[in-house]
Amino acid sequence: MKLAIEQIIVRGRRHLLLMFVLAAFTPPLASALKVRDEPVPPSDIALLPPVCKLILVEHPGAHLGAGNGPLQKYVALFEQPGYEMAAHNPHLHHYCWALISKQRYFRAQGQIQREYYFKQFMGDIGYVLTNTADKKWPYFHVLLIEQASMLKIRGDYPNSLSKIDEALRFKPDYDKAYALKSDVFLALGDRKKAIDTAQSGLEQDPRSRLLRRRLEQLGVKVPPLPDPVPDDTKENASNAESAGSPVAAQQEKVNGAADGSSMATPPISETPNTKETGQGLDSKMSSPTGADAAGKNQDKPVTDTGSLPDKAYCRFCP
Repeated sequence: MKLAIEQIIVRGRRHLLLMFVLAAFTPPLASALKVRDEPVPPSDIALLPPVCKLILVEHPGAHLGAGNGPLQKYVALFEQPGYEMAAHNPHLHHYCWALISKQRYFRAQGQIQREYYFKQFMGDIGYVLTNTADKKWPYFHVLLIEQASMLKIRGDYPNSLSKIDEALRFKPDYDKAYALKSDVFLALGDRKKAIDTAQSGLEQDPRSRLLRRRLEQLGVKVPPLPDPVPDDTKENASNAESAGSPVAAQQEKVNGAADGSSMATPPISETPNTKETGQGLDSKMSSPTGADAAGKNQDKPVTDTGSLPDKAYCRFCP
């Protein structure tokens, strides 16, 4: 009996030791990520573009550093395809948070909750647009089309068109902008403008398969593809620009579930209150507090009369 007890104790110790070793060498689970004090499920993480998985999960805060550059040890990493978007933008995590807020918006059970996540989405993207120091950063149009797409889903067509036009000022040959603009006109019942817009986009980017498909769907015969251009590296084929594509695929799916009434975008102030740089920022990225681009120390609204603060804030952004 005594021997049996000793064997059980030895086995128990071995089991505990094995658990300790596994815990020490097992990387943190992606499901441990929190944004706005809410856990982010693996399904939402899977929809994030590679650059967001990198700076939120794999190397939290790697894009942060002095000025507009990433932490020195990660500089080479952000030169790789798919990660360039964060190379010179220490605020990009707000864009990633916005993509997570979008998924929460789609799952929201009621109007109050949808408005809450919509404001977070618009505020976080607006934060990046406003606070990016390098005004030649080559991805402004990507973020603007994210906003325009969400506004279109909500039935806010005037503001959606405004965002699309702003995106086209940054990148006049952006085929996704023309395709979305064509969709908005079609939703407004103006088939002629929908066709004209897609044709204008095809003139800017004759090789766009997206616009060719759109025109074919509208019953328009499209000209044959032009001869390929050597070393053609159109940005709309890059990994960075298709960053939100998994998310975008769900947008039309939930179009009926999301609020379809026409409403204006709520005003969102996008001026940060404070700045913070230095060591330790990367450890904060995986578990941000409620202070965010839509307001400081937000709590979820619980009544129809609940209001959301509208002052932009990021307590650990450079």
